[in-house]
Amino acid sequence: AMGALVSGGIRLINYDVVRLMNTTQFAIDAVVAKAQEQIEHLERLYRNGWPALEVHERIVILVDEGIATGATMRYAVQALKRRSPASIIVAAPSASRDSLAMLNEHVEKSVFLSSPDPYISVGRWYEDYTMISDEKVSELLIKATTALCMSSRRPVH
Repeated sequence: AMGALVSGGIRLINYDVVRLMNTTQFAIDAVVAKAQEQIEHLERLYRNGWPALEVHERIVILVDEGIATGATMRYAVQALKRRSPASIIVAAPSASRDSLAMLNEHVEKSVFLSSPDPYISVGRWYEDYTMISDEKVSELLIKATTALCMSSRRPVH
């Protein structure tokens, strides 16, 4: 959890981890460059030409499949706060107690089905934790967006 790179060029670095791992600026720049390429690729694939959602003054729900350390969700919340949402809610089927305590300091609300102790790992709480391909994610997003557009009388974006 050295940091995160988020859409729109938002770069969050945990300098305590950088110092602890004795990471050079050159190494950080190399990781950022590779991550930026991946973000741009996934945005093109997942959005399929749609613009980014407008979150300014809106309630945003961030969902994860499970939260072990909370680092990824914390970075997502920090990046999202820069876009001035009305409020942020985090949700996941399961989360560690430590991550819940930390996240609840940064969001208006959190929703979790279970908080087992010890937590151990996200995958432990699933019968099938098979990764879904990027192509399948894109296909599901297109289906969901199409269904929402057809059933809604108001603009999706």
